[in-house]
Amino acid sequence: MGDDNEAKRFSYSLEVSANGRKLKWQGIPRSIRDSSRKVRESLDGPVIQRNLALFFLVVIDES
Repeated sequence: MGDDNEAKRFSYSLEVSANGRKLKWQGIPRSIRDSSRKVRESLDGPVIQRNLALFFLVVIDES
């Protein structure tokens, strides 16, 4: 855990793939002290609508 300047030296990525498509988000870490509301309002993170999330949903038929 460090300050904002230290965080800028790091990065992370989140990748989701299914149905022949891939969605990837890359960014720098935010402080754990930042509320989710602050992150959303700063537009510094992915906001995925339900229909897009459902597109990546993989259903396994166990019957």
